[in-house]
Amino acid sequence: YIDRVSPGWPARSEGLHKSDRNTARRSLQAHNRRFIRRSGQKLKRAVAVLASVIVLGTILLLGSVATEQREASEERAWNDVDNLAGAFQEQVGRVVDSVRGAIALLKPQLLAEGAAFNLVDWTRHVPEFATSTVQIAYVGPDGKLLATSLSRNPQPVDLSDREHIRVQLTGEHKGLFIGKPVIGRVSGQPTIQVTDRIVNADGKLAGVIVFSLSPEFLTTLHQVVNLRKTG
Repeated sequence: YIDRVSPGWPARSEGLHKSDRNTARRSLQAHNRRFIRRSGQKLKRAVAVLASVIVLGTILLLGSVATEQREASEERAWNDVDNLAGAFQEQVGRVVDSVRGAIALLKPQLLAEGAAFNLVDWTRHVPEFATSTVQIAYVGPDGKLLATSLSRNPQPVDLSDREHIRVQLTGEHKGLFIGKPVIGRVSGQPTIQVTDRIVNADGKLAGVIVFSLSPEFLTTLHQVVNLRKTG
């Protein structure tokens, strides 16, 4: 048997072992490459998912912060509105109280002197009304102008059709009446009319006293209030 074995068999056998090792090595290398490729793909997907989570979390966080800031800004704005409204109400209240006090002083004098009472001189002695009041007028029971702080000898302009005069002439309103903004028929300026009745001792109407207020004066508060960019 030994005689029949080819002399080159050990060499061929060794060559086969080398070939098997090379094949195994290549197979292992291919497997490693596939493993690395699959691992790389998984890593990429994991990184992409993580990045998406981070981005989404950042967006949600920024949205939450923006919402909180907006709500805080809105709350500050409403506080400013409330404070400003209160300040306007206080300013208008002071003006109306001043007019009510002045009417209380003028009523007995107008009742005693009538059209002869000099409203021009009286206004000069009461400078606090210079900025808030366009004119002070006295209207007779027939609705015609008798006296005004704008002129010593006014024309008898008929004002009986004006609401602020009519409600006092007819007696449908008792006490101080604040009319709608109108263009004054005597002054020619935009005014807010405040009127009240003047009655004799027997209760008959003697006339109507009129304070024509400047709307600009009643709305000057916003010029000294800092509303900021959000206001």
